[in-house]
Amino acid sequence: MSNRLLGDPGGQARPREPRCRTSCSRWLDGRRRWPRRPAGLVRGGAGPGRDRRHGRHHRGVAQDDCHVARQRTSRGTGPAARAEEYGADPDFLCVTGGSAGGHLAAMVALTANVPEFQPGFESVDTAVQAAVPFNGVYDFVEPGPWPVPFGKTALLQERVLKRPFAKDREAFAKASPVTYLRADAPPLLVIHGSHDSLIPVLEARRFVDRLRDASDAPVLYAEMQGGQHAFDVFRPTGRPVWSKASNGS
Repeated sequence: MSNRLLGDPGGQARPREPRCRTSCSRWLDGRRRWPRRPAGLVRGGAGPGRDRRHGRHHRGVAQDDCHVARQRTSRGTGPAARAEEYGADPDFLCVTGGSAGGHLAAMVALTANVPEFQPGFESVDTAVQAAVPFNGVYDFVEPGPWPVPFGKTALLQERVLKRPFAKDREAFAKASPVTYLRADAPPLLVIHGSHDSLIPVLEARRFVDRLRDASDAPVLYAEMQGGQHAFDVFRPTGRPVWSKASNGS
């Protein structure tokens, strides 16, 4: 993976990358309430956060809102408009987010240029150059680490997708990042806490395995040993959290 994502070990000055941060809060609150940063693994970035519509008033996930933000960047009216002021490279946009924001960051990275998700600007290139999802859910349909598919939970059926899983399984598949695995996906750095009791770490591992099989780009995985859900927000009470990283080789 390029040093542009992980930082320049040579210590040479270089333009910083605009980084669009999506919000968390269980898909139910679109506000950026915490200064989330994935454990300092993405260094030298400068860029905006993105508020989005959420499950209380909007049916479904909101990757279309993030594609709007990417469209504004392409037109020079979003992060690119102030890139020079922050010393950033407007041609390199990395999207990141945790929990529900991790799901959304993966969706944005994998659904670039899918017309259905960018109504009114279908011809605009909405590709991002990298993504760093952490603590996310990536498959609503296959059970994996859960006894039943995540899409069958009351949260997803009643408050996010707002439709029954049994009658509209396709809608839950369309809201799952694994549906859009592609050879031309951008480089991804997936981060997850090994002790996440809300979203089991097996969810991240299976997503990384499938993404590596499909993508021609590097897929890095960092498992934060001892890390709970939202480990990036709350200070650990025991030993410091450390990462066990892999690049698939």
